[in-house]
Amino acid sequence: MSGAVVVSTPQNISLIDVKRAIDMFKRVNVKILGLIENMAYMVNPTNGEKIQMFPKGELGGYLDSEKIEKIGEIPFNPSIGIACEAGSQSSIATNPQPRRLSFEDCRFIASSPPD
Repeated sequence: MSGAVVVSTPQNISLIDVKRAIDMFKRVNVKILGLIENMAYMVNPTNGEKIQMFPKGELGGYLDSEKIEKIGEIPFNPSIGIACEAGSQSSIATNPQPRRLSFEDCRFIASSPPD
């Protein structure tokens, strides 16, 4: 394994699990390639404004102290949850919205780790 990408949400409750995961990877000498923040914000469908759904916790400070890069933010999208519950593909694959670009950017960065 060349490295790990950790996924978190903005809340401090998620940071607890992130710290445990990062500690585990360090113990087994797995490089942390970066972190992706899931549900980082929601896009207002009428004006494109980013809406913070959750209070920003201590994630940013923790990443800075550990020198871990945040490699992407994925916005909250209700249609993804609805599609998953229905057992169908979401519109991510066919809809060129900012959320699709976020997924693709994160995938590219994670598949091309720095030396």
